[in-house]
Amino acid sequence: MKKLLLVCCVLMPSLGLTESLDEIVVTASPLGKSVDELVKPINVLSGDELEREVAATIGETLNNQLGINSGSFGPGVGVPVVRGQSGNRVEILQNSTKVQDASDTSFDHAVSAEPLLADTIEVLRGPAILRYGNGAIGGVINIIDNRIPQESINDTSGALQLRFNHNNDERVVVGRIDSGNGTWAFHADAVYRESNNISIPGLADRSVDDDDETSDEFIENTHSDGKSGSIGLAYTGQDFLIGASINKLDTRYGIPPGAHGEEEEGEEEEEEEEEEEEEEEGERVDIDLDQTRYEFRALRSNLAGSFLDKLSAEISYTDYEHVEIEIEGGEAEIGTSFDVDAIDTRFEAIHKSLNGWDGAIGLQYTTRDFSAVGEEAFVPPSETQEIGLYLIEERSFSFADLELGARISSNTIERSGASDIDHDTFNFSAALTREFDDRNKFSVAFVHAERAPTAEELLSDGVHVATNSFELGVATLDTEESNSIELNYQFNADVFEINASVYHTDFSDFIYQERDGTFFSEATESCEAAGAGVEEEIACFTYAQEDATFTGFEIEGIWQLNDSHEVRLWSDAVRAELDNSGDVPRTPALRIGADWDYTLGAWRASIGIKYTDDQDRPGNLEEETDGNTNVDLSLSHRLDRQHIFLNVTNVFDEDIRNATSFIRETAPEPGRAITAGVSWHF
Repeated sequence: MKKLLLVCCVLMPSLGLTESLDEIVVTASPLGKSVDELVKPINVLSGDELEREVAATIGETLNNQLGINSGSFGPGVGVPVVRGQSGNRVEILQNSTKVQDASDTSFDHAVSAEPLLADTIEVLRGPAILRYGNGAIGGVINIIDNRIPQESINDTSGALQLRFNHNNDERVVVGRIDSGNGTWAFHADAVYRESNNISIPGLADRSVDDDDETSDEFIENTHSDGKSGSIGLAYTGQDFLIGASINKLDTRYGIPPGAHGEEEEGEEEEEEEEEEEEEEEGERVDIDLDQTRYEFRALRSNLAGSFLDKLSAEISYTDYEHVEIEIEGGEAEIGTSFDVDAIDTRFEAIHKSLNGWDGAIGLQYTTRDFSAVGEEAFVPPSETQEIGLYLIEERSFSFADLELGARISSNTIERSGASDIDHDTFNFSAALTREFDDRNKFSVAFVHAERAPTAEELLSDGVHVATNSFELGVATLDTEESNSIELNYQFNADVFEINASVYHTDFSDFIYQERDGTFFSEATESCEAAGAGVEEEIACFTYAQEDATFTGFEIEGIWQLNDSHEVRLWSDAVRAELDNSGDVPRTPALRIGADWDYTLGAWRASIGIKYTDDQDRPGNLEEETDGNTNVDLSLSHRLDRQHIFLNVTNVFDEDIRNATSFIRETAPEPGRAITAGVSWHF
């Protein structure tokens, strides 16, 4: 691993079971700023809003937030897409340390985090991403819970919630308890969920010649079930905290037919009867995911006689495994097994004010041991190590507030029988915020980010059954660099609020999968042009680099008409282009939304309308996506200790094909769904 350079001198001149807070302090700022004090845009989902939006996956939970879409691969998988970017360019955290799983290895791998256990979900973009790694060019999603209590507890409290979704017969039970004696604090939570196939309005695969070749009004093998639980303990004092927790996650979900390249019905005339018999007995692919995660946190503040104000340490260890179970003719066998063992550590020190500058310095170290064994082991075993040093400084001047940040990182990928692959990266951010008066605030932010290529981008070499493709990595890929400029305007009056952002990101050596129209031939074990002897089933993709640009906007206006009525109008869009090869695949389309909330005493009702435009720039050799209009309704009644709610999504049972979904042609989004639930607090 190459030696780090000194950087310090560069800068110096829900669970839904908790109530929302008036002023929310977010983890994006080491100085404990509220969301209103930070450079936008930052999304914070908590309280009643989190309870309305929470779903089985993190992508679906955030799908109605500004600038965020869900890259679904069936209902068991919903990977968040932030400003048109996902996978390795969006860092997903659990309590500020990395969620270490295999979700960035394939579109069909779920994020191993349970949204129903979250107290708050933060989405960070712009300068705030610098604390959490060098690859989070798109943004950072931080799922925050109370598994390690953050403050002293002097009594016992808890909650229980029951939910039911009629669309897929989903049944969910969520519970938590917090207890303490003023010094020791204890937390426990648990989730159990179970669901069947999702219902849709019409055919799953709209491209078939014969309707019997696909399912009608449901998507086969979209069941899921899972359970998760945590226990945590903390010892708290006036100026310190030390605590630890353990979380266990076990879930199993189905992959929709066609995603893994199963044979279609009737493909060979002489096999029709045999296939029908197998289908009756069951023919599918399931993913069985098991994860154990350990977290440790220590905090010491008010350090007398020192120039430091606070010291903190956050450590997580993740033991992750999932197996892909191939079931055919009633018999099951393991096709591929993925294993990840990872440690993520962050040590941070906040210093006292020095010549008007307030800030923090931090050290992050991550090690990730990855292996895959079986049919889909298209990426060889590797161990990735990253060490990063960052510095964040803030100062208020008479004309504006200035935020500066820098991070240097060294990334090493070790592989058996070959030399190590090293990359060094440098990230820098600067933001200037000007408050013209009590109502008007303007900010401009610049971020220079560098991302080291990942193991799958460098080392892939084989058939990727999940996406029915052959993937070839390139070991000589360079570091990906980007320069982003963002302008944000905020207007906040008593009854009216506007948040608006425009951004432009210029990539050098953007890493993407290039599809050239060839197909993998098992006979020759190579990629060949379509023709005689070449089965056009497994498309070939090679990781390539090319300059690219991402340009977009996000805007919302909120009117508090009176004590009972609130109206919100919003819109977002992003245009992503490669310099020479057309549009970036699976980019979200323009969205326009309107929400109305009505509150009367303990009752609350809302309606949301979201129009999604056609995506007629789908990328090379990709299919265009039709637009849609989606309507959601919700009704709730809250007392001191009881909350009853009813949500209806996709009210008019629209056929929704998500432009960010890899399997949008064969698996649309769920049709009309009615979710009812009740929670009790004690």
